[in-house]
Amino acid sequence: MKLEPVRPSRGPGAGPRLGAWRAPVEGHAPGTAWLVLGGLAILAALGIAALPADAQAPASRLAILAFSILAAWRVLGRAAKVTASSAERFEDALRTPPATVFEIPGLRAIETDVRMSTASAFGVEMRLKPALRDLARWRLERDHGVDLDRQPDAARRVLGDALWRLVAPADAFPEFRAPGVALGEVEAGVERLEGI
Repeated sequence: MKLEPVRPSRGPGAGPRLGAWRAPVEGHAPGTAWLVLGGLAILAALGIAALPADAQAPASRLAILAFSILAAWRVLGRAAKVTASSAERFEDALRTPPATVFEIPGLRAIETDVRMSTASAFGVEMRLKPALRDLARWRLERDHGVDLDRQPDAARRVLGDALWRLVAPADAFPEFRAPGVALGEVEAGVERLEGI
């Protein structure tokens, strides 16, 4: 039989630590304790059913309390092994480099904007159009000297009709459940925006 190391004592009279390491018991599966608890619960239920009616309620409350304490003790004992800290674990955590996050900041928000715009016209007006409009305004002013708000006709000529539909202000606010734009239309607009 192979013994596993036991944690150092916490002092005289401290008793065993919750979840302390024990020698593995041969022939016992990890779920054996739960089977024993289940069997005891069934025996207790049968015993309570055999009691007189006036004694059944207090006995069932006592049995439920006892089995809850035993089950909680078992769960906490298992959790203590996983959550216990040690110098070795701390040093391993320091040596292990943090996971590299490859997500571009703001990319998830843009993905949400695109999803909402393909779902409804409300998403187009409230999420996608303001983002594309800001990008188009910046590209027009930087590369063409055109003000999107003051020179809409010149901006429309530079942007093209497909992109213009995605950045132009709506004549009337759309209904919440009106259909959105197709994903292909959004892709074509973004490609055009990159090309101006």
